[in-house]
Amino acid sequence: MENVQVVYSPSFEDVCSLFNAIIDLMIVSVLELPRIEHLLFVAVENLNITFIKSVALDEELVVLAKDRIKTVIYANSHGPMKYDLVSVKFFLSVISY
Repeated sequence: MENVQVVYSPSFEDVCSLFNAIIDLMIVSVLELPRIEHLLFVAVENLNITFIKSVALDEELVVLAKDRIKTVIYANSHGPMKYDLVSVKFFLSVISY
C-alpha cells in the first residue's frame, strides 16, 4: 500500500491539448468569415478583399497564447497534487486502521 500512485485523468498534457484544439477550432472557424461590405455592396474592380483578416494557426500570437495556457495549467497543477498527498495519506490511514 505504500507505493500508491495517483493518476490524473485527463492528464495535464491532455488538458493542454484540449485547449490547443479549442484555439485551433476557433481560428479555423473564422478563416473565411465574409466582410459585410462585400455582401451589402456591389463589388469594386481590383478589390479582392472578401474576407475578414484572421490569424493563422502558426502565427506567433497563437503560439504564444498556447504557451501561456500551458504555463497557467502547469502553474495550477500543484493544487490537485497537494490535495492528493493529503487524501492518499488519509485513505491509507483509514485502510490500515
